[in-house]
Amino acid sequence: QADEHHAYGYGAEKFFWATVSACGIFFLGAGVTIYHGIDAYLHPHVTEFSVWVYWILIVSFVIEAFTLYKAYNEIMHVGEDTFMENLQYADPVSIAVFYEDFVAVLGVAVAFVSIFLTKLTGNNLFDAFGSVIIGTLLAGVAVLLLNMNRKYLVGRSIPRDTEEGIKELLLNDKHVEKIIDFKSEILDIGKYRIKCEIEFKGYALVSDIFKNEDME
Repeated sequence: QADEHHAYGYGAEKFFWATVSACGIFFLGAGVTIYHGIDAYLHPHVTEFSVWVYWILIVSFVIEAFTLYKAYNEIMHVGEDTFMENLQYADPVSIAVFYEDFVAVLGVAVAFVSIFLTKLTGNNLFDAFGSVIIGTLLAGVAVLLLNMNRKYLVGRSIPRDTEEGIKELLLNDKHVEKIIDFKSEILDIGKYRIKCEIEFKGYALVSDIFKNEDME
């Protein structure tokens, strides 16, 4: 029990600092990006673009899209349900990577379009609005990750139908009188930690002992 509590405490601490780190980066990035967009809107100025900007954005899009694809496969290969169902119970690291890269891909696409339209029209408002959109996406992911890791820190119970199935299995055992306490926690897709306190039927146990001649 001590080892289990120590391992759980270490995991909780890891998720806590991961949450602080991820949300700090996202909120800081969101704040700076939104500020840049508002400043560009209030104080329009001529923006100079280089062809290297487009190449950097294209390379970034390919890299982020590949990482997003790997995160998607990681979530899908451990479960047989739909992606949205697996996403609810997958490994938290895979979920975080998926959300981060999903927003990164959207952000790069928005940046490419806003820069292209600014260059095409000469209107700096496209660049300003693009910055605000990207900053809002970053802030949204920060809130999402914060809420997700909060659930992992306090522990998530297994689905109700799964819990009822396990209880039914226990109560169908001839040696079990009743279930006194049942606690559960989701570790990964299809992987749970369950703590169950039950009351045994004494006469059923003694009957089996006599049948097996195993009183010693």
